[in-house]
Amino acid sequence: MHQPTEGDTIARPFLPTSPLPVERAFVVQFDAATLEVRGHVAGRAEHIVSAQATHFWSWEELQAFVTSVLMARSAAPETAAEQHPTRE
Repeated sequence: MHQPTEGDTIARPFLPTSPLPVERAFVVQFDAATLEVRGHVAGRAEHIVSAQATHFWSWEELQAFVTSVLMARSAAPETAAEQHPTRE
Protein backbone atom coordinates (compact mmCIF):
# COMPACT_ATOMS: atom_id res chain seq x y z
CA MET A 1 0.00 0.00 0.00
CA HIS A 2 1.29 3.49 -0.89
CA GLN A 3 2.09 5.71 2.07
CA PRO A 4 1.39 9.42 1.42
CA THR A 5 4.46 11.63 1.32
CA GLU A 6 5.00 15.39 1.38
CA GLY A 7 5.54 15.25 -2.38
CA ASP A 8 2.05 13.81 -2.85
CA THR A 9 0.37 16.80 -1.22
CA ILE A 10 2.53 19.34 -3.03
CA ALA A 11 1.85 17.77 -6.44
CA ARG A 12 -1.94 17.89 -6.03
CA PRO A 13 -3.56 21.22 -6.88
CA PHE A 14 -5.84 22.81 -4.30
CA LEU A 15 -9.42 22.60 -5.51
CA PRO A 16 -11.69 24.63 -3.22
CA THR A 17 -15.30 23.54 -3.02
CA SER A 18 -16.40 27.18 -2.84
CA PRO A 19 -14.84 30.52 -3.78
CA LEU A 20 -12.25 31.91 -1.39
CA PRO A 21 -13.26 35.54 -0.78
CA VAL A 22 -10.49 38.15 -0.59
CA GLU A 23 -12.22 39.58 2.49
CA ARG A 24 -10.96 36.53 4.39
CA ALA A 25 -7.38 36.62 3.07
CA PHE A 26 -4.33 37.14 5.27
CA VAL A 27 -0.58 37.31 4.72
CA VAL A 28 1.37 35.48 7.43
CA GLN A 29 5.14 35.85 7.77
CA PHE A 30 6.96 33.47 10.09
CA ASP A 31 10.15 34.32 11.98
CA ALA A 32 12.67 31.78 10.67
CA ALA A 33 14.49 31.64 14.01
CA THR A 34 11.39 30.33 15.80
CA LEU A 35 10.90 27.53 13.31
CA GLU A 36 13.93 25.80 14.82
CA VAL A 37 12.16 25.45 18.18
CA ARG A 38 9.52 22.73 17.90
CA GLY A 39 6.08 23.95 18.94
CA HIS A 40 7.07 27.62 19.00
CA VAL A 41 6.06 30.12 16.35
CA ALA A 42 6.31 33.88 15.95
CA GLY A 43 5.85 36.36 13.14
CA ARG A 44 3.54 38.94 11.64
CA ALA A 45 0.04 38.66 10.17
CA GLU A 46 -1.84 41.17 8.03
CA HIS A 47 -5.43 41.17 6.82
CA ILE A 48 -5.37 41.94 3.10
CA VAL A 49 -8.51 44.07 2.79
CA SER A 50 -8.28 46.16 5.98
CA ALA A 51 -4.47 46.21 6.34
CA GLN A 52 -4.86 45.44 10.04
CA ALA A 53 -1.64 43.85 11.20
CA THR A 54 -0.09 42.38 14.33
CA HIS A 55 2.96 40.52 15.54
CA PHE A 56 2.33 37.17 17.22
CA TRP A 57 4.40 34.89 19.45
CA SER A 58 2.23 31.74 19.47
CA TRP A 59 -0.30 29.84 17.37
CA GLU A 60 -2.96 30.97 19.86
CA GLU A 61 -2.12 34.66 19.29
CA LEU A 62 -2.22 34.18 15.51
CA GLN A 63 -5.58 32.41 15.74
CA ALA A 64 -6.94 35.10 18.08
CA PHE A 65 -5.94 37.86 15.63
CA VAL A 66 -7.50 36.13 12.62
CA THR A 67 -10.67 35.36 14.58
CA SER A 68 -11.02 38.92 15.90
CA VAL A 69 -10.56 40.47 12.45
CA LEU A 70 -13.05 38.12 10.81
CA MET A 71 -15.61 38.54 13.58
CA ALA A 72 -15.32 42.36 13.42
CA ARG A 73 -15.61 42.28 9.63
CA SER A 74 -18.72 40.08 9.73
CA ALA A 75 -20.35 42.45 12.23
CA ALA A 76 -19.52 45.63 10.26
CA PRO A 77 -21.49 46.78 7.24
CA GLU A 78 -19.63 46.46 3.93
CA THR A 79 -18.34 49.52 2.11
CA ALA A 80 -19.23 50.12 -1.52
CA ALA A 81 -15.72 49.10 -2.59
CA GLU A 82 -16.07 45.76 -0.78
CA GLN A 83 -19.51 45.12 -2.27
CA HIS A 84 -18.23 45.71 -5.81
CA PRO A 85 -14.48 45.11 -5.91
CA THR A 86 -12.62 46.13 -9.03
CA ARG A 87 -10.43 43.68 -10.91
CA GLU A 88 -7.16 44.80 -12.44
